[in-house]
Amino acid sequence: MILIQDGPSAGQTVEHVHIHVMPRGPKDAFNLQGENDKVYDAIQDNERQCVRMDIPSDEERKPRTEEEMFEEAAMLLEVMDDIEREDA
Repeated sequence: MILIQDGPSAGQTVEHVHIHVMPRGPKDAFNLQGENDKVYDAIQDNERQCVRMDIPSDEERKPRTEEEMFEEAAMLLEVMDDIEREDA
């Protein structure tokens, strides 16, 4: 699964191309059900449930510090490691 974060409405704080690659595994929820293509329905359902957010203007937004980004990256690495262990 690939997700692209683009622009302030998507929470992007610095102008750049930002892509998330979400690995799929043999034991993920969709494959366990034997309905691999259902992931697309789930994405569409999730998009319909999204709530409009009050996004601050560029002038009001403050960049994250390197420390904040490092902490976020470490947390995401831990989550991805957990997913990998579950699919092993």
